[in-house]
Parts: sequence; C-alpha cells; structure tokens
Amino acid sequence: MYGLDRASVSIAVAMHMFDLSGNILRHYPKATSNTISSKTMSFDINYKNINKIKIIEKREYRIFQIDFSYPRKYSDNNIIVENDEESRRKTEKEILEVIQKITGEKLKLERMVYDYLEFTTQQEVGSFFHYYNIINFFYRALVRNFKDLDKTQYYNYTEKEDRFYTTGFIFKPFKGWKIRLYGKNFEYNKYHEDKIFGGLVRMEHVLTRRLIKKLFNSCYVRDIQIEEMKKQISSILCKQIVKILVEEIYRSNEKLEKALQNFKSNDLESIIRDYAEWILDNSIVDDIVTKINTKSYRQLQRYRKKIRIILELAQSRASPKREYFGNIERLEKFINEILLQSCKVECNNIKHFTCKILSK
Repeated sequence: MYGLDRASVSIAVAMHMFDLSGNILRHYPKATSNTISSKTMSFDINYKNINKIKIIEKREYRIFQIDFSYPRKYSDNNIIVENDEESRRKTEKEILEVIQKITGEKLKLERMVYDYLEFTTQQEVGSFFHYYNIINFFYRALVRNFKDLDKTQYYNYTEKEDRFYTTGFIFKPFKGWKIRLYGKNFEYNKYHEDKIFGGLVRMEHVLTRRLIKKLFNSCYVRDIQIEEMKKQISSILCKQIVKILVEEIYRSNEKLEKALQNFKSNDLESIIRDYAEWILDNSIVDDIVTKINTKSYRQLQRYRKKIRIILELAQSRASPKREYFGNIERLEKFINEILLQSCKVECNNIKHFTCKILSK
C-alpha cells in the first residue's frame, strides 16, 4: 500500500493579518493561536482533517498555510492512506474552499503549492518485532552513509515478557528529506480504544518544498500526481537506500565469515553470541559455515543443528525482541512493498546471499 498521508499547502491571499486572525478564530472557535513573530501567527485547529493554520506577513500579500491529513477527510484515522487521485483532488478543493470562506477571496487551486508532503508506504505483518533485524540493518546503513541531521530510535517495554521491543526510528538523510519508519499499530493503539491486532510497518517520506520541486519539477499541488510521486520516490530515493541496505548486509556477512574462519566446535556458541547483531538470518550463518567447512558432511550437519539451537535460544532471550528465522523472505517483502523496488532475495548454499533488483 502506498499513498499520501499528511501535507501542508500554501497560497497567497490579500487579506491583512489582523482580519485573517479574527476570521480564523470565528471559523474555528476552539482553535488556539500562537504569535511566533511580528510577521507570523499559527493556529492549532485539530478539527476534522485540519491540523494547523499559519499566516505569514509579506510586503504586498499574506501566505496562508494549512496543515492537513488526506485520509482523515474520510475517516477518523489515517491507517488507510490516500491513493486515489480523484478523492485526493476533492480534498484539496475543499481545503481551498476553507481558505476562501475565511478570506472571502476567490482563489485558484492552480496557485496552491506544497510546503511539505508525506508519501507513505505500508505493509501488513504478523508481528512488528519480526522485522527488528531488518530495521536494525536499515538504520545502520543510513547512519553509515549519511550525515545524520536528525535521528531518533524508538523502543517500548512489555512487562509481561520483561523485554524491550523496537517501534521504529526517524532519520534525516539530508535537508528536505526525512524518513519515519515505525509500527503504525503501536501508534494507533496508543490513542484509540478499538485496537489493531497484528503489525503494520509504515514508512513515511517527509519531503519539503525544495526537494519536491527537484523530484517533480514543480511544487504546485495540481502539477503532481500520486503515481508520479511513487515513480520518482522509488527510482531516486528508494533505489539509493536499497543499495546501501544490501551493502550493509554484505558487509555484516563478511564480518561474520571472518570471525568464523577456522572456528573450533567449542567456540561456535560464543562466536554466534558475540556477532548476533551482524546476523540477519539463520540461513546466512548456515551458508557461511557450509562454505568454509573443512570437516565431514556429518560434522557439518552437527554444526548446522547447533547454530539453529543457538539462534533459537538467543531470540527467546533477546531484548529488544527479534527473530533470526524467515528474514530472507521478510527482506524481499520489505524491499518490494516498503521500499518500492521489485526484487528477488535468496540465500542458499549455491547462490549464497543475493538480492537481485528486477527490471520493471
């Protein structure tokens, strides 16, 4: 699933600041106002799908900004993102109508521009913690390859199991682009009585005006279609981060293989335990041990069984919670559905670990 979540749009209006402020408060009596500076005022609206309004004084006109949610136009939540062009255009038209009611001015939708937008991808999963290893590798890849202008990792704690588990992260690779990857089910259940069962992995690309203009050759709302957003974000931003994610996995595999060279049977458990953070999946360790094995086939089978037992025990005790089995299949789904790259991921004793990007 992919589509639009939240956005902020702007349009120039003639009405003066004092009159705008009064009209906004009359239109939204429960709104709270904040004077940011002598030339900027903001209003917390939190009514239906409108979050905030900001007005900015310019020499000959005023900028009227509205921060709103596309999905919450039709629902009380944003679990299902906006991916229909017709309903998206209808929402934007109604946002313009709100501005026209407040200002009394006749405005053209063609003059409305994005300040920022959130393009979202989402995937249903059994449990979010099953993706811990993939999310961990992804985060490390971002840190290793970008100057982190802004980064935060999120965890929660389950008293029942006495363990932490990851709920996501925020990372800003460069100015104009922020990534939010998190468990949407955790966020939703925190604020709603009707709970979501099962996991929802959500990734939000928060793009500001400068990058929007660079990606789509325009920042005007009417010039950009959802499918064009998907195409450009996939081919430019996601392609880049898939590359560094796969490189991070290869790097970790090489690190693990070096540690396992000439290992003794009695040392296997301590090596696996010490290098647990660099193990994406049991099949990768299995393949490495098979590749470097100099013992008999029977001894190799013992090693394989022992590795499986070690990792099963490790994941049963690990905090944050994680899974060492089935991550090759999960990685393929993650790259296809969250990172929008058509790919085939495999790991076996013939091809070893491979991630092949398929031509569309």
